[in-house]
Amino acid sequence: MAQFLRFFTAANISTLPQERTWIDSLSTNSYLWAYGCGAGTYTSIGGLGTADGYNDGVTTDLVKGDVKAVFTLLFGSWLGDWDSEDDLQRSVLATPSYGLTCSWSGRPHWFLQHMALGAPIGYSTRLTQNNRHDGLYRNQMNNGAAQIHIALMGDPTLRMHVVAPPAHLVETHQGPNINLDWQTSSDAILGYYVYRAPTPKGPYSRLTPTPLSATSFTDTQTGLASAYMVRALKLETSGSGTYYNLSQGAFSEGSEEQITRVDSLARLETHSPSVQAGGSKSQAAAP
Repeated sequence: MAQFLRFFTAANISTLPQERTWIDSLSTNSYLWAYGCGAGTYTSIGGLGTADGYNDGVTTDLVKGDVKAVFTLLFGSWLGDWDSEDDLQRSVLATPSYGLTCSWSGRPHWFLQHMALGAPIGYSTRLTQNNRHDGLYRNQMNNGAAQIHIALMGDPTLRMHVVAPPAHLVETHQGPNINLDWQTSSDAILGYYVYRAPTPKGPYSRLTPTPLSATSFTDTQTGLASAYMVRALKLETSGSGTYYNLSQGAFSEGSEEQITRVDSLARLETHSPSVQAGGSKSQAAAP
């Protein structure tokens, strides 16, 4: 799939050429992205599972198998009718561990390449919804462009690349100064930015013009502060190039707003990029 090439490059995309392997492969291996297509109903998609003579993948098998893909694209008849109570797209969100988004991709094509350089999936969703036949992105066939059925199952704020934030930001007072200390990010990062705000809810202004390599900082302008935040900065690399990627913030302990590191977010960087499957053939890709 062309989108996966922009995310990971061809070397990191796995193809599943045989029917009956998609659900099984994603039950035992984890991926950042997955794509599958085949003849469909509300609750099934041909070739992706082992049910009946069509090797259907069905909603119950998909959930029981705990298909492990963070972002999923599916294509088949009736799958876009996500208002059905028992629907294949909705079942992706019901998986116990990984399924965070799902969309019906094929009529029209979804344009997701911006996510390779840090954009959230909501940006790509809105672009796809608004992209007409004569729009910015064109291809030979793009049936269903700009129609009302185009929808995202899941959180539109999610991004592909998550940077592990620093942890346990602590401020101590030393005379007129405030010393900040924090624990390191577990990612390979360029450094840290320090921010200050008049209230814990912001607005926050950056104090460090360049990333700090140290895990401490002293603020000498303490009359302007009531809350601090530290974010890790990483040079992210994808199949489309590189960009600077900021982590979530670690807030000074004792402030009204603290962000505790959520280990499950870090998993988005640890599994294979993606898997793609279509009827008698399928594909997968890793980060």
